[in-house]
Amino acid sequence: MNQAQSEPKNILIVDDQPENLQPIIYYLERYDYKINISMSGEGALEVLEYTAPDIILLDVLMPGIDGFETCRRIKANPDWSDIPILFMTAVTDTPNKVKGFEAGCQDYITKPIQYEELLARVRTHIKIRHMQEEIFKYEKLQALGILAGGIAHDFNNILSIILGNIQLLKEEVKDTIIIKATEKAVMRAANLSKSLITFSKGGVPLKQKGDIVAILKDALTFTLDTSQSTFELHVSDNIAELHFDKQQIQQVFNQIILNADQAMESNGKILIDISNYIFEKKDKLMLPKGKYVRVTISDTGYGIKNDDIKRIFDPYFSTQERGSQKGMGLGLAIAHSIVTQHNGAIDVESTPNKGSSFYVYLPAIKEENKNIAVTENKPSNVKCNLQYKHPKILVMDDELEICRLVKTILSREGYIVDEAIDGELAVQKYIENYQKGKPYDAVLMDLTVKNGMGGVEAMKNILEIDPDATAIISSGYSSVPVMAYYQHYGFKDVLVKPYRVEDLKNSLNRVLEGNNYE
Repeated sequence: MNQAQSEPKNILIVDDQPENLQPIIYYLERYDYKINISMSGEGALEVLEYTAPDIILLDVLMPGIDGFETCRRIKANPDWSDIPILFMTAVTDTPNKVKGFEAGCQDYITKPIQYEELLARVRTHIKIRHMQEEIFKYEKLQALGILAGGIAHDFNNILSIILGNIQLLKEEVKDTIIIKATEKAVMRAANLSKSLITFSKGGVPLKQKGDIVAILKDALTFTLDTSQSTFELHVSDNIAELHFDKQQIQQVFNQIILNADQAMESNGKILIDISNYIFEKKDKLMLPKGKYVRVTISDTGYGIKNDDIKRIFDPYFSTQERGSQKGMGLGLAIAHSIVTQHNGAIDVESTPNKGSSFYVYLPAIKEENKNIAVTENKPSNVKCNLQYKHPKILVMDDELEICRLVKTILSREGYIVDEAIDGELAVQKYIENYQKGKPYDAVLMDLTVKNGMGGVEAMKNILEIDPDATAIISSGYSSVPVMAYYQHYGFKDVLVKPYRVEDLKNSLNRVLEGNNYE
């Protein structure tokens, strides 16, 4: 059975009498800790300029600047302030202990050193530091997500209008080369918007049972289409089944593969391995024990510097030049957020000038959940038989241009379309037509309405009048719970903005087919 990636193991020991430390050094090295030694506080500050230990063991009584002052200076530097410091001293009186804590130390080890206690304290404080880093990273992503989610929602509304009108033009213009190029650019913008929405607070992936190998192959084909890099894919037997958001997970693979390609010279090779993996206990990745699928993507590129590797998943941190195509520093942060929202983890190992390996862990479907049905929307080729009926549709969206665009598109298909700019008006129109015996065949609801009733509340009111109401929920927030579990809110289908004309038609065909409009 494979073992998880090991915890960081770099220790800086600061003591003016290192000959007394040989037994400690020998003991810690037995547990694979890498030891650096400095014989003074001044020397320790110099060492920290070029290396970043995971923990510092610091003597109190030293010539020159003593341990207390060394600790203060370390904690005053923002690049070093989060490194845990453990004082090693025979001084055990309370005033000196208080002085040490006030200087910024995390703990004390009393001389003579008890080796087992030392090892336990070192392990504990390294683990605490890692957990604090993860909490800080999560809070950072959450703050960015609130901003990004709001921007992306409005952006998707604009893209919906542009994309819909472009597709209407395709039906009228003979030379469609420029139209197709514009449409492709809009879809690229839509993908960028989806990336931003990944940061949205409380985002929930639209999970379905899927083939992780097929998703990875699509990512390789898409990302390496014009590249000189090659790849080698190894898939172990009997890969566990997974539930995941296909678009999001492909986005993760796209980003890692793109990074690998850009890190290598021409004619490089990317190695991919997919295998089952079992965590028997929590480690630095903090995953619950159980069965996972691990995807390993390795390159032979220039690698990642040791000082950079701990920040590699931070938003806006990049090891590349900044520009429109690469190096904006969001790709791996987005990948980290996506995998975390799938209850998985992403990790990296790298050796400068030799290459990097990224590890993506996704939880396997538990045996008791294998028979749970997961709805998957598939395109429907069913056409409404307009010889018998013109389906009557109500469109609710606070973007008037979207209402008008949808009405134009559906009117050409023979639908009768009414509009409403908020949930209150939609409920009012639905009740009026229902009481007249002329109910709507389907309602297309926007999820979020500024300063008004949104789709969920409107649907709740409609279902109280007509429990058999048929409705589709639509939003630029693709990863909110309503979009993932729309059936729980009474909706029959979901449309993620910006959607294509074909997506709109297929969604209506699906729900109307359920109402026997064939």
